[in-house]
Amino acid sequence: MRKNAVLIVAIIAIAAVLGLRVAVNEMSGVSPPFTVVDSQSMQHSHDSEVGIIDTGDMILLRDTSKHEPVTYVEGYSSGYRMFGEYGDVIVYERPGQNQVIHRAILYLESNGDGTFTGRGLESYTGKWSCHDSGTDTSNPSEPSKLSGTLEMENIGYGGKKVSIDLSVLSGSGYLTMGDNADTNGYFDQGSGITSGLVTDDRVKATAWKEIPWAGSVKLIMNGNDGALNSWAPSSLGYLTAALATIFMTIIGIGFALDALHLRKALKGGH
Repeated sequence: MRKNAVLIVAIIAIAAVLGLRVAVNEMSGVSPPFTVVDSQSMQHSHDSEVGIIDTGDMILLRDTSKHEPVTYVEGYSSGYRMFGEYGDVIVYERPGQNQVIHRAILYLESNGDGTFTGRGLESYTGKWSCHDSGTDTSNPSEPSKLSGTLEMENIGYGGKKVSIDLSVLSGSGYLTMGDNADTNGYFDQGSGITSGLVTDDRVKATAWKEIPWAGSVKLIMNGNDGALNSWAPSSLGYLTAALATIFMTIIGIGFALDALHLRKALKGGH
């Protein structure tokens, strides 16, 4: 009886997981609907934190047709936050290289004359400036005619000050950056992570939900456990505890069902 109860609970759990997978695929619109984080570039500390993108996390993705990315600048004005900071985190492609999962900071629209419009800068109350040939165009001046060097201050939890020479950019797209204040102190476009703005066609998805530590197993199987040991040493312990909790919950439900069946049998015997 006890084994049967546990088996029933296990079957129900497996069915629930399969049903959840189908639902996630439908809501995500991306195939596969998840990615595993294998670097420290989005971490806010050396320890793994729920709600922050850490090494070893599995991140569920959402197609941009279902949710258009909100930049840090736009999120700062509206209060919209994801994964511990303003704005959305996007997954973008790099030709011949691994995909990158970093935060969208600002969308620059080319005006076709060498200048850019910074989308959302007109209502952004954070500190920024744009210097061109010695001229300082500071907020809330013309965010629709940006040229020269764009500077932004107090970005993210680490209060980073970042800048980019707009003359090396062309077209329209996102300025992006990892959250980690220790390892990612520059825009991706100024640190060699990617060349040029992240155009709309390079954005694969937005980061949607975090499944903490769930990607740790994949990193270990791929021989990348060094990343876990270096940047999220607590991940394996948390993952083990989570799996043990799930297992014990299934066993506990099985015992509860067994006790319920026994009680009914005793009542029936009287």
